[in-house]
Parts: sequence; structure tokens; C-alpha cells
Amino acid sequence: MKIRSHNLLAGVILPWLIAGGVASAQEASSQAHAKLTVTSPPEACQGCHENIFDEWKDSFHAKATTSPAFRGMFTLFDFSTQGQSVPECLNCHATDTKLSGDYEGMRQAILADEPNTRGVTCTACHAMRAVKDIPELLVPAQISPVKLPMHNVERSDLFKKEVMCSACHDYNNSHAAKGDWEKGVACCDTNRDFRKTEMAKQGVTCQTCHMAPGLEEDPSAWKKALTASTSLKDRLLRLVNLDRYAEKREWTGHRFPGSHDAEMVKTAVETDFRVQQSHDQIAIQVSLKNLIGHSIPNGCPPRARMFLRIWMEDEDGFEIDSHEVEYGFNFKDKDGFEPAMVEAAVSRGFDHVLEAESTDLVEVEFPIPEDEVPVITKASLTYTYFVMPPADAQNRMQQGLIRRIKAGTPEEKDFILNTEIPGRMAAMNRLASAYPPVLMWHAEQELEGR
Repeated sequence: MKIRSHNLLAGVILPWLIAGGVASAQEASSQAHAKLTVTSPPEACQGCHENIFDEWKDSFHAKATTSPAFRGMFTLFDFSTQGQSVPECLNCHATDTKLSGDYEGMRQAILADEPNTRGVTCTACHAMRAVKDIPELLVPAQISPVKLPMHNVERSDLFKKEVMCSACHDYNNSHAAKGDWEKGVACCDTNRDFRKTEMAKQGVTCQTCHMAPGLEEDPSAWKKALTASTSLKDRLLRLVNLDRYAEKREWTGHRFPGSHDAEMVKTAVETDFRVQQSHDQIAIQVSLKNLIGHSIPNGCPPRARMFLRIWMEDEDGFEIDSHEVEYGFNFKDKDGFEPAMVEAAVSRGFDHVLEAESTDLVEVEFPIPEDEVPVITKASLTYTYFVMPPADAQNRMQQGLIRRIKAGTPEEKDFILNTEIPGRMAAMNRLASAYPPVLMWHAEQELEGR
């Protein structure tokens, strides 16, 4: 009996080779995964998940301990608390330290400005098993401390829920750590803010927008994901626990853009600009519609601001009149001042944000100049990630430094004069210059004079 060689190859040898190759690959992969722990570096995941790793390494999760915002703020907090703020900051920004306990080592690395300190790693989320949904101080995420065998990081409903993000994006200050968390001030309530919205009630989650596919190429891609997620089809599929049949995605985005991402910030607000002219005045109306699932600004520390500016100028560019609306919030300490550290906050102070799913209507009237010249009405919306503390807060800080210098030992005086003061100044300049203001929107209209 004659057997054709190609049939033998296809029917016997090729399947044997494929099976052997698959087995070898699986064995090698199993050995690699067997070495993984909850403190394994992200590079350990890169070999099998290269696309996701490439997105993550440019994300603000990856840069959670190296971004200029964190480095500057951490330096200020460290000076203000003589190093006592370390766990509160690093449990979220350097997730491995919660498991290793090496807070001091990470603190020294950050203050020395070492470039490659780890931030929020892969296992920080993918080894998570539960989130206690209360605003505890020391990060309520429960992380599995065991080794992760091959693909033990299974598909979990937790990964699809907004509560997963509350582990770091809901935060009460130190009152919570003393056992009476209801009296703790909500220093960061992004997740809790979102869960009050109609979006959340319809099944939208943080992941819908901040992990939407295609954000790298199109900063407004989250809008498409949001529309799909709130469609009747997807809502019904989730209702009967068949959401795996919802709109397919090649993989979930791991770049996590948000308030640090200038292009995404520009997509957060829908604007409308209207001008009416009468004989002696100009009436300007600007509406701002918040398109996203939480207030603007939001988060911690409370140094972000959004400014709506409306003004009128002549044809030579000379400003005739103006009006500005500031959106943001801050806190008060027990003496009624804005504290240097949110840990000292006992209540909110200034509190004017553009609430989620709301529209703010701003109306301004300017008198028309007496001389009959054309005027130009203009409006702009600007987002600033960091504004300098007010003058009175800076004065109180300076007075505190002076008192410490007068009462301190020679070594303490030397530290304050030659290390702390230059360090504070450098940190403030770093924060102010790291993220230039983002022009979200601009409009203008030329009008005739009287």
C-alpha cells in the first residue's frame, strides 16, 4: 500500500509537531507565570501582552510616582508633615509599597528624583479580589498575596465595575482612620460623584470612558463607547448577564487618559455662545454642558481650576470690559484657613464646580462705549491643572517657617534654609510649569458700535 508523503505530513506529522509546539509553549508560559507574584514588575507581563504594555507604559498609572505633578506635590507634603504623609500617598501612587512595606525606601527614591520608580503596576489591579466600598484612609483594596499561576487572573466582574476604581479615587482624610469615617472630609470623591449620575444607573462605568478603545488616535473616542454602552441592546444584555455579546473590542485601552490629558480635557464640555446687541449694551450668554460622568474639576489635591472668561475689546485689541467665572474647590482647616495638607481639612471651603450632567448658563451685560467704534466680544474656557495657593496661604507657610527657624537647633535651621525652602520653591515651580493651561474652547463675534 502506497502512502502519499504529503498526506502523511498533514495527517500525522504536522498535528504531532503542532501539539508538541503548543505543549512546549504552554509549558514555557506556565513556568514564566509560576514566577509571578503581586510585586512582579510590569515587564514580566510584556512578553504575552505587548500591546497592552505599550499603552500602559505611557499612561499616568505607569507615571504615578514620576509625573511632575506627583513629584512636586509629594515634596511639599513631605516637608509639611516631616515624612508622615508617606503611606497615604504611596498606597495609591506606588502600589507595590503597600505589599512590601518599604515606604521609606520609596520615599527616599522619589525625593532623590530617581527616574524609574514604579507607579500603579499590572498586578495592582489584576491581583485585586475585592474592594471594600467605604472611604478608608489606607486604600480599601484587598489584593491576593499568593503567586499567580498561568491565567489565574481570570475574567472578573470586578474589572467591569466602577467600584474597582474607588480603591484610590475615593478618599476621605484622616478623620476616617480614627474610626469615624462618616465625619471624614471627602478629599477625593470622583467615583462617588460618578455613581450619583444617570450614566451610572444605565450601566456606564469608569472603564467605559477611561479605558475606551481608540483614545490614542481620537481623544473623543470615549463618546462612541459611552453611546454604545447606553444603547438599549447593551443595557438589556447586561440585565440578563449576557454582556459578553455586547459590542466587541479588540482589547480594553490601558492608557487611562483623564484630567492630565490635554486633548481629552478639550472634549469634556459642550459650549454655546450667543450675543445680542441693543442701543446701549451688549448681552452675552454662554452655556457650559458637562458631558462627562463627574464634576469638573474633581480629584485630589484640589488645585485644578476651570476658568470661563468673557470680555469685550476694541478693534485695536484694547480690553474694554471683562467677566470671569472660576470653577473649582478647596478646603478649610479648624481655623477657617485653606490647609497646606488635605489631612488637616475639616470641611469644604470654596466649592463651585460644574456638576456632572449639568449645564451652567452664564449671562453678562456690558455697556457699549460712547465712541462709535466696532467692538469684539470674546469668550474662552481654560482648564488649569495646578494653580498656586492664594497669597494668605503662602504667607502663613512663610510665617510657620520663620517660627521654626527661630525655635530650631542649628541643624534644623540649616535644613530649613538650605534644603526645605529651596525644595519647596522648586516643587511649586515644577507644579506650575509642568502642565500649561489647556484652552478648551474659544469664540468671538464682532459688533458695530453705537
